[in-house]
Amino acid sequence: MNVPRLRPANRLLAQGIVMATRTLVVSALHGDWADFPGLSLHRRSLLERLEAAGTADEQACIVALRQAVEESETLFAALHPRRLH
Repeated sequence: MNVPRLRPANRLLAQGIVMATRTLVVSALHGDWADFPGLSLHRRSLLERLEAAGTADEQACIVALRQAVEESETLFAALHPRRLH
């Protein structure tokens, strides 16, 4: 299987998105919703930057990352809908 690679700058953006997701998950597990709105916005901002900077070769990774972000936002909203917007 040919695994696509992200350019170094885009890899850093992707890692930031993954770290923000991890922080959101840990916060949700502890019921700490205070930082959710700001961190969610930051994560979306990183994703938008990655989408804008991505090359054609990186699109499969970027699309998969967007789907993961959207799915996690759906889950977080179901867990505590009043705190996310």
